[in-house]
Amino acid sequence: MLVVLSLLDSGLLPFLTGLVPTEIALWAGLALFAVCGGLCFDVLQQGLLQLTNRAPNGDTLALFAAVFTLADGVTLVAAPFREVTLPFFAPCALVLTFHLLGQYCDRSAKFQACRTAASVAQPYVVTQDANVLGGQPAFRKWLGLPRGFGSQIRTTSQTEAQFRRLTPVLLAACFALSLVTTVAHHQPWLVLWSLSALFCAAATLGATLSLALPLRLLGGKLAKLGVALAGWPGLLAAKGCKAALLLDQDVYPPGTIALTGSRVFGSLSMERTVSYTASVIRASGSGLRYLFDKLLRAEGSSYLPIDKIVMQDTGLIGQCQDQQILVGNSDFMSRQGIALPPGIKAKDAVFCAVDRELVGMFVLRYTLHPSILPSLQTMIAHRISPVMATRDFNLTPHRLRLWGRLSVDQITFPDLQRRVVLSGPRQIHGTTLVAVLCREGVAPFSQALVASQRIRRAAAFSQWFVHIGACVGVVITAALSSAGALTAMSPWNLSLFLLLWFVPVLMLSLWTTQY
Repeated sequence: MLVVLSLLDSGLLPFLTGLVPTEIALWAGLALFAVCGGLCFDVLQQGLLQLTNRAPNGDTLALFAAVFTLADGVTLVAAPFREVTLPFFAPCALVLTFHLLGQYCDRSAKFQACRTAASVAQPYVVTQDANVLGGQPAFRKWLGLPRGFGSQIRTTSQTEAQFRRLTPVLLAACFALSLVTTVAHHQPWLVLWSLSALFCAAATLGATLSLALPLRLLGGKLAKLGVALAGWPGLLAAKGCKAALLLDQDVYPPGTIALTGSRVFGSLSMERTVSYTASVIRASGSGLRYLFDKLLRAEGSSYLPIDKIVMQDTGLIGQCQDQQILVGNSDFMSRQGIALPPGIKAKDAVFCAVDRELVGMFVLRYTLHPSILPSLQTMIAHRISPVMATRDFNLTPHRLRLWGRLSVDQITFPDLQRRVVLSGPRQIHGTTLVAVLCREGVAPFSQALVASQRIRRAAAFSQWFVHIGACVGVVITAALSSAGALTAMSPWNLSLFLLLWFVPVLMLSLWTTQY
């Protein structure tokens, strides 16, 4: 409503000029501005609190803008010392409203992240680990407690800290330029009008939204995937890393590998065959352990102690109570000199042999989840290379290229020894959390990395526009104040100036969701 009043007062619509008398518009604007100030009391309170703590920020500038705008309006109603024109009710109300919106987005994004992180008892933690690939860092997800997540969420962002350093300069500039352009130019009756305009321009609309808005826009999308970003320190920790380690359960989560058939050879029972196979697979740390653990419980079997295990590209060699157990695919059995029955052409089968005698076969079906390929493509598009640290002997480089839909150069597939080291349980992790994941699969992992990258970049670019807009606004406002240009620096023109400088911040925030 205040913006509409300022538009009617601007004269841009000649057929509406004079529709509302200036005195009525002044009283109505003063009343509406008082209501707006009451609704945005949190902004004024935060501004005063930061000022008393000697750490002024954007809310402090908004507080001064509101005080001087209200003083200018009350003075103009009580004793008009200058030409009766509308004070800067509309632009100051915009400043207060957008700063309140920034507080809401910030608190809402933090609440959503904390609720998501606390939704499971043992989530995955994402960190950037140093010296993983030839001395280069890589992202890694691992099961653990998200220690430090709460403190990271509450940490002041770099964008807010930068504007806080600029705030004392803007405060001093607004007071000094106001005195120079009014009192020094022999027009002291414009001092409140000038101070109101200068502080409205300095506060800007995007000071509290450069980081909070993209975080809020992506918060809902990330929460549905079980992703909670770990505040500004987490966004910074994701910087400069170009690789992400993926394990068996990332590419083929539990439920995407199914048993379609089984067969026993020789004299061993199915129960004993499952025990041998499941025990060796569990000792190897392969992603197949979820499927064979379920099969073991269904057969009423139990795990056997594995004294030693040797991992090869296509199979496993285990030692159990002086018995040699071979578990692998058909190629592995052929290399070990174990003949398969004629007519068996199962591509994704797991064979088991005990003391060089074939005892069982389990036919598997690998179903690629629809989100896997888009997630990998998104990571690659954002220059994050997937590194396959898999242990499942069926996950060959051909399968991991997803049947020709991804280039061989886009996915890194280290040798077996390196994969075993990278996927081992005893790893040195980074001290700063990037994100907390509450779901399996590569989709939440990919979304966390890409969202961190995009939000950090959007906030950095937005902050440049906020800084430049505040400085340019103060300079232009001071120049018009010096000339006493009441018509040129109308509430409508200042409102339009503030909204136009907010457009890049809005566009950059909306850009973060376009991937």
